[in-house]
Amino acid sequence: DGFEPQRSITRAEFVKIVVEALEIEKGEVAGTVFNDVKTDDWFADYVECGYNNDIVTGDPDGSFRPNDIISRNEIAVVLSRLGDSSEAVEAVELSFDDVLDIPEWASSGVEFANTMELMKGYEDNTFKGGNALSRAEAAVVVYRYMNYSLNNQ
Repeated sequence: DGFEPQRSITRAEFVKIVVEALEIEKGEVAGTVFNDVKTDDWFADYVECGYNNDIVTGDPDGSFRPNDIISRNEIAVVLSRLGDSSEAVEAVELSFDDVLDIPEWASSGVEFANTMELMKGYEDNTFKGGNALSRAEAAVVVYRYMNYSLNNQ
């Protein structure tokens, strides 16, 4: 139905944006990576490509939850997996008021995304990692990553 900039973005939609924006080559869909992604789903090749390129890992139960809204924490982790983020966040300490609410699995991703100014906090000095991003915000984040990537090659 168009761009729908204010609508929250799903996990599958975000992976598609990343794969397309970075021109990552998709292969044949085996359909065996996640138990909730079928080979004929519109997003199957993008999700499988994301998995094969270590961009997404899914959940411990073998699911991807493609139609769930992606959180800020999850987006930060995806961004950190796109390149070598280890040097970029050495000895970085987040100063958000809600830093204790950031799960351990997301902390290095949030550190990377914040340090590289790919994602910023809110005016009240919180990150609100469990919040969803709108499609417009997701486009901005990917655009910022592409600029970061181009400037650090």
